[in-house]
Parts: sequence; C-alpha cells; structure tokens
Amino acid sequence: IFYAPAASAVIYILMLVVLLIRPGGIFQGIDISHFALHYTPMTERARRVFLSRPTALIALAAALLLPWLVYPVLATDIILWGLFAVGFDLLFAIGGLLSFGQAAYWGMSAYVTGILMVKFGAPMFLSLLAGVALSTIVSLLFGFIVARKKGIYFSMITFAFASIVYFVVNQ
Repeated sequence: IFYAPAASAVIYILMLVVLLIRPGGIFQGIDISHFALHYTPMTERARRVFLSRPTALIALAAALLLPWLVYPVLATDIILWGLFAVGFDLLFAIGGLLSFGQAAYWGMSAYVTGILMVKFGAPMFLSLLAGVALSTIVSLLFGFIVARKKGIYFSMITFAFASIVYFVVNQ
C-alpha cells in the first residue's frame, strides 16, 4: 500500500534513521570537528542585566498592558512569539543546542486544536488541552531519542523530525 502524502517525508525518515544508527554519518572516517557548532555562553554581566528585578517588572508590566495598548490579535501574536523566543533562548543561548524542531510541537498543538474544534465540534478548552497533551507526549518521546545527541547531529535530527511533521500535516 502506497501512501502518497508520506512520500515527501521518506527522505527525512531515512535521514533520521541514519543519524540515529550511525551518528557520524555514512562516511564516518572524515574529520568534521571543525564544522561543530560553537557558542559563547551568556556572560555574567549580561545575565545580571537581563535577569534583574527591575527588568523583570518592566517586562511583566508591558505584557499586562499590551492588550490595551495595541490591537488584541497583535498582542496575542507578540506574546506567542515571545514565548517561542524564550524557548529558543533556553535551548541555544543557555544549553548550546540549535534546534530546528521546536516549532513542530507548537504547530502540532495548534493543528490538533483546530481539527478538534472545526471537524468534531469539541469545546475550545478541551481542544486546547488535547493539543497540548499530544504535543507534550510527542515531545517527550522524541526528546528521549534525541537527548543524548550534540552539535550538528542534534540539529539535523530535530530538522528531520520537524520536516516529517510538516509533510505529514500538510499532505
């Protein structure tokens, strides 16, 4: 049985399998250490500035006033993208892990929520809970697989997973 919508995801599934079985790639004899990701952790001074109490209070006040200062849909977008940026910052700036897959969980949750509400008429709160629950379960399962990978392998595996989710959802 051939499932045409999954055909585009096959290359990424193969890439994921190869990276999990042979982390050094198919041609393991080649030295790739000079291609490794290098990052500089946040300095102590920058950490003090960004994590200081006045900065946190100003950010909290701005977030609380935002819906009354700008169009509510724009305020929602700003807050959502801000949360996305915080997640990316935790992974990359603090953890040193470049992830291409975190948007897949965000999109997966939104997709499930939308499908449950539109096609099945489920209440919004229940749909939101189901979307968050599914993306949490999938992220835990995928996190178990990718947790021990570092550098370019971590990035490529997260990219493969995000691409698989993209092709499955959009086709």
